[in-house]
Amino acid sequence: MLKHLKNINIWFDLDEVLSDTVRLFLDIYQKKWLINLERENCTNYWLEQIPWYNVKPEYWQEFIRTDAQLYAQPIVWAFDVISNLKNNWNKIIVITGRHDFEKDITVSWLDKYFPNLIEDVIFINHSLPTRKNKSEYILKFKIKAFVDDHYDHCTDIAQTGIPVYMPTKPWNAHYQDLPANIYRIQTLDDLSK
Repeated sequence: MLKHLKNINIWFDLDEVLSDTVRLFLDIYQKKWLINLERENCTNYWLEQIPWYNVKPEYWQEFIRTDAQLYAQPIVWAFDVISNLKNNWNKIIVITGRHDFEKDITVSWLDKYFPNLIEDVIFINHSLPTRKNKSEYILKFKIKAFVDDHYDHCTDIAQTGIPVYMPTKPWNAHYQDLPANIYRIQTLDDLSK
């Protein structure tokens, strides 16, 4: 899909595209509150909106205000895919809904797992009323391809005409008839084919 691309800007979302953040959060949450939660049952991107999970918004806020995110593992194939794209002279840009106060942890994590591969990191502060949509950055960075797991972000970007690759996750698997310019992938490795 993307292996033929050379010398372009490619955007990647961070959480659940490069970083296995939800799995880490659920591991911590299960230990702290002794509740059995399975990632495969996360049918909504916003965990606090899954009634049987009983995840309160303050749990996530507590999680992101610690250094826990440093311990998230990269998504399978992420390093190989990013490396191969970078080797073709592509610029890899991470755009994340994370907040500005998470910059140091985020950059440290990226430096650890993707050393010298990420050109830039953009924080959109997703839970603030002043946040911008990811599509508002498209023209500024001349993006030619985008990878994100959040259906709303994918549809937002797809409307600009840019191809969007959406890795299948429990919270987006129920979207079957995808709009134009959105392509479902099973794993990041599909981008290398």
